[in-house]
Amino acid sequence: MAKLHLHHLAELRASAIADKIMRANFRSSGGADVFEWLTEHRAAAFGGHAAQYATGIVKALVYRMRPVAAGGGWQFRGLDPVNGWQRMAWGCYKPDQPRCERKRIQGGHYVDTAKRIKYEHPEGAPTRAFFCDLAPTDPTIGRDYWQQVKNDPSVPIVINEGAKKTAATMSAGYAAIGLPGVSMWNIPGTQQLIPELELFATEGRDVYICFDQDTKLKTRRAVTWEIIKLSSALRRAKCKVYVTQWNPAMGKGVDDLIVNHGADAFHTAYVQSVRAEVLSVQRQSQLTFNPNWVAPAGVQYLTDAGLVDAIPTDEKLVCIRAGKGTGKTEVIKHIADRARGRDQRMLVIVHRVRLAEAIADRIDVLSIYEVIGEKGEERRNKLAEVSANGMTLCAHSCHPDSQAQFRADDWQDDIVVIDEATQVLWDVLSTSILKGKRVSILKELQQLLAGVLSKTTTGRLFLLDADLDNIAVNGVRSIAGQPDIRPWVAMSNYRQNSYDALVHKKAEAWLLDAEEALSQGKRLLVMTDTQQLNSKFSSSMLEKRWKKHFPGLRILRVDSDTLETMGHEAYGCIREANTVFVNYDVVICSPSVETGVILDLQGHFEKVYGHFSGILSENSVRQSLARLREPVPRVIFAATMGNRVAMTAKGETFWQEIIEGQHQVAGAILKELAGASINDLGVLLPSALEVWARYAARDNAAKLVYRETIMAQLRIEGQTVTEAEEPDD
Repeated sequence: MAKLHLHHLAELRASAIADKIMRANFRSSGGADVFEWLTEHRAAAFGGHAAQYATGIVKALVYRMRPVAAGGGWQFRGLDPVNGWQRMAWGCYKPDQPRCERKRIQGGHYVDTAKRIKYEHPEGAPTRAFFCDLAPTDPTIGRDYWQQVKNDPSVPIVINEGAKKTAATMSAGYAAIGLPGVSMWNIPGTQQLIPELELFATEGRDVYICFDQDTKLKTRRAVTWEIIKLSSALRRAKCKVYVTQWNPAMGKGVDDLIVNHGADAFHTAYVQSVRAEVLSVQRQSQLTFNPNWVAPAGVQYLTDAGLVDAIPTDEKLVCIRAGKGTGKTEVIKHIADRARGRDQRMLVIVHRVRLAEAIADRIDVLSIYEVIGEKGEERRNKLAEVSANGMTLCAHSCHPDSQAQFRADDWQDDIVVIDEATQVLWDVLSTSILKGKRVSILKELQQLLAGVLSKTTTGRLFLLDADLDNIAVNGVRSIAGQPDIRPWVAMSNYRQNSYDALVHKKAEAWLLDAEEALSQGKRLLVMTDTQQLNSKFSSSMLEKRWKKHFPGLRILRVDSDTLETMGHEAYGCIREANTVFVNYDVVICSPSVETGVILDLQGHFEKVYGHFSGILSENSVRQSLARLREPVPRVIFAATMGNRVAMTAKGETFWQEIIEGQHQVAGAILKELAGASINDLGVLLPSALEVWARYAARDNAAKLVYRETIMAQLRIEGQTVTEAEEPDD
């Protein structure tokens, strides 16, 4: 390449680009050559007979580009992987005198804006990628290097945005491919990688996406969405995709990071990169509505922070996102007390029967399941109490043919609370046990939501969840047929006392760890998701094993069998768990106590052990680990990948693809929802399908990198997470 002017040389050196990379790829340029290079593709499109119709367009092109080229600038042209690694005809030009961005105004005219276009590329030419040459005098060095990278999928690649950042990353010793923009990775109108990327997207290759760390929220969201789409395309090519991030205060771009803190800072960010699936889960778990109320820093309980008084009495839709241990159930109790003062009842909907029973005890209303089991005068008295004060129930019972005989019309002027809202929606839309009842439940829920949110009723809706997200809020609004209703949002960023979590990669190592603790006389709370009776990690097999090896231990098994077996020590113990569990050295729990049980006992259990084989969602895993409020150490086994059977649509992570892909795994629920009469469901059909598909996509993303997602989400909660030093399973 030609020589660089001193000011261009200074600029490129200030971006941490090595001299040999700089001189092999950049040159100072301008004038007629650059003008022709920038315009020849666009002008060629109007050649021949089309030229007589293109006079105005060509004049506009000349008007825009001639001063840009005449003012000079630097030009980047790297190597071309689809043309024998010759010098690429396409490239990038940074003018010293950039033109203004233009916008269209009324009447079809264009005007200049204050924003400048920093980089130019040949107009009308297909998008390409930047590949740096390595030596200014020997063309074989760069060609041989890139050919070796292409042929060897064990060599990781970094994808940057922009020529300078790509050159800076190459200068730091990494194989870097550059895009002209974060959204320019695909062939227009498709989700297919551009040919240059496709050459390197080979099975087993690690790919690191390294874009700018913007501080503007809108830009961050847009960039994250492009990362998710790009990573999905790379994953379809069977690459392992990582996202490299760092504190934006250290520098916006990778070149800024290296200049400010050295190449070691980038290396640290590189080795700490997270799997792209984790980023996808985190993005889809956000609640991005501007909060109307935020709990003061350091205040744990929402009632102490003044939330109950802060909620306006005329708000129809109230959304509360607050972490575990902030007293959300106490807020429900206060809301119920105030509702009684206005002659309104409280209806609390949850996703588990036992959770309905537990909340009923704490807010002084009946669970519908206390009524169902009664007869005669006692039943009439309890029905009268429900009629006066309200009730709690599981969403599975929200249809007229259930034992609860639920009818939405009965509750449209009352206070409706959906606790653990994200799990309620996902459970209703996905659990297989509701087959044949799902449409009936959805119809009643739609009628209920539409009624309480209507301006013609006095009803109000409260959504509560530690992980309340956009999917739930938007889904509820859409299902209710009121997508534009404004939610009143309360948030608390309080994190309860953090615990230390040790994560094992091997299930056997986890078991040895637990048995070492037992041999030392430690009292353990054990959570397991394994349901196969013949697995050594199921609740029953762990109980059997430990009774044999530790005959003096007092062991209580709490699962669906023991909870329902009259005469068993665990029978009905959930409601009295705090007083029952202290009588045992080891309590082994199945997902039956995933939610609905708050263990406030102090000084009894010395460790919590969690075995998670990939059946539960990552959210449910964290719920299980949080049942004991005391911050004793947690020791966890989590599978590398979630159970394939527990995934939807073969692990697809885009909700649109789940709906459109006609996957057999997703087919049952798709057919059940889509086969329902449009006249019956109306607006509910597309709304319910979208909520289901969005949650399925998020759950799939989490299960594809199950252990990593769990660890990342625990760290976001504020837990201290350490991986055990042992080989991968």
